Amino acid sequence: MEARATKRIGELAEQTGITVRTLHHYEELGLLVPSHRSEANHRLYSETDLLRLQQILSLRQIGLPLAQIGELLADPECSVEQVLQQHLEWLEQEGDRIQRLRSLLINLQKSIAAGGSSLEQVTQTLQWTQKMDKYLSKEQQQILQDRHDAMGAEGMAEAQKQWAQLGEDLVAAVEDGVDPSSEDGKIIGRRFRDLMAALTGGDQEIEHAVGAMNQANPDMLKDHGWPTTPETQDFLHKAVHADA
Repeated sequence: MEARATKRIGELAEQTGITVRTLHHYEELGLLVPSHRSEANHRLYSETDLLRLQQILSLRQIGLPLAQIGELLADPECSVEQVLQQHLEWLEQEGDRIQRLRSLLINLQKSIAAGGSSLEQVTQTLQWTQKMDKYLSKEQQQILQDRHDAMGAEGMAEAQKQWAQLGEDLVAAVEDGVDPSSEDGKIIGRRFRDLMAALTGGDQEIEHAVGAMNQANPDMLKDHGWPTTPETQDFLHKAVHADA
């Protein structure tokens, strides 16, 4: 038998500590529809409704989205264990992402304090980080982060200067008609390989992933000041392999 209606919406909101607006939202989604209406068409909530609301709030507290909560409450056959496992896996992934972002922001903060980054550079770095999720596993990203942490703010600022200088020298070599297989060309290739090794710790899989990411996002490289013309990329490719 349906439990007796005992609460109006304002009373329920006061008792549970949530807003009337939230209760309206839950009703619109079909999550919590009052069991009764008064003669004046006021919403009336039963003890069964209150129990359902408590279930909703408990599931929200652990971070489940409303859509999944609706599925759990609507389908008795829905596997609570499976839903919770999926949510746990999502939380773990989100925790990893937040930890990487925290480390990145700490390094950027140190770099700014040392005069090594502008707001524009910070924005570019954050955009680059978003791109990395597509090409690098979380383990590979953690390796890169550990490398950055080990280098420190001063080391990262120095690496940025070396990359910028290499980019300028690469453009100059192309403009001067330097042969990529010449000694001067090989030096540029060697400098590129050394900087990549410092960035990746010499991990070939990470180097290939970073290379694929760079090739697919030339505009991002250009924003960082790296030359991306076909001529410079062809020269660098030949110079790197000539020094291999």
